[in-house]
Amino acid sequence: MKYYITLLRMIGFCLLVSNSMAQNTIEETIATLNELNNVQVFADHKLITDWSGVRRDIKLRDFSVAFDTTASSAKEYDSDLIISQAKVTLFRYKKYTAFTIWQRGGPEPMNLFYTMAQPGDRYELELTLVAQRKTGEQVSLKNKLIYNLPLD
Repeated sequence: MKYYITLLRMIGFCLLVSNSMAQNTIEETIATLNELNNVQVFADHKLITDWSGVRRDIKLRDFSVAFDTTASSAKEYDSDLIISQAKVTLFRYKKYTAFTIWQRGGPEPMNLFYTMAQPGDRYELELTLVAQRKTGEQVSLKNKLIYNLPLD
């Protein structure tokens, strides 16, 4: 019986060490990805920047996000980033009118704003992103992208 208790303790210790080592690897990877400043956001297949104008009826599915994988630390990742969560806020006259929080798999969030949005309003789009390794493993990025997008 004493032998089994010792064996269980050893197995528990090994699991603890292996979990903490895996966590460090993922945290290092996330830190590496967060250091990449060359993340690009596209709307309707066109590169946009903060304060780029977008059409009033744009949908979240019309956005895509990518980063440059030429850095040696990023070669194990796909260049396309996955939008895992988005907070969409509609602003009018510098005051927020409405907002919604979308998670992957949910209904199109911008449908809520189509009838409310007017020229001169703007969307604030806050994106939570996930990078995908070529092995299929997904790694959440720590930083969020925030874009202000005036409506045309």
